[in-house]
Amino acid sequence: MIRILLSLALLLSQCCSVPQSTGAIAASGGGGNTWTLVQEADYHTQNSAYCTTSPCVLTVASTGANNVLVVAAFGSSASGDYITAASGGGTYTIPAACQVGAGAIGSVSCAYVTASSSGVTSVSVSVTGLGSFGNVYFWEWKPSTGSATYDTASTVNDAVASTTPAGVGLTLTGTSDVIMQVLAQVTGNPTAISSPYTIETSGAFFAGAYATNQSSGSAPTWTASTSATAVGLAIAFK
Repeated sequence: MIRILLSLALLLSQCCSVPQSTGAIAASGGGGNTWTLVQEADYHTQNSAYCTTSPCVLTVASTGANNVLVVAAFGSSASGDYITAASGGGTYTIPAACQVGAGAIGSVSCAYVTASSSGVTSVSVSVTGLGSFGNVYFWEWKPSTGSATYDTASTVNDAVASTTPAGVGLTLTGTSDVIMQVLAQVTGNPTAISSPYTIETSGAFFAGAYATNQSSGSAPTWTASTSATAVGLAIAFK
């Protein structure tokens, strides 16, 4: 009987063993969004003139749904010339973290929507004051996952005149952010910015730039046509 039981146990161990899990789990897209620039626009390029009366109204291509919209404004008349309202494509948030101004330079500020409505062809931006050289940038970004969130924003005041003013450094919580930077100078023009940013120059004193799919928010370096003081902002989404 003992021999029969041992033989049966051996047979069961050979034919009915259960495979063991290796612990491998399929990746679930933890790398965050990748970003596609849908469109960009600025008031000065569109109109061959600066915006001197608020609101500044931009004509844009028909917006898509659930995209990120960002506007950034330069008010050249005073240190507190910030965006007070924006409309077109959703309900805009105006973060104090991206507002900075300094005396004769003027001010920069921004506003954003993280889930745009579709079919909008006009964006209006109200600014406290614009002066003679006011301008507004607009960006629309498409996130690969279909949704995005605000990550962070900050500013810089380059109070010492330089031809290589510093951009804004950010502490990112995302692993694949899109970042926008703008710089306003008291005189001259921003003409270039260090990698990985792409510059968008437009008119006197003011320029925008962006970088996609970033895990680091290290401050870039701008190049300016004239040694000057400057203020700048940056905003990131994940």
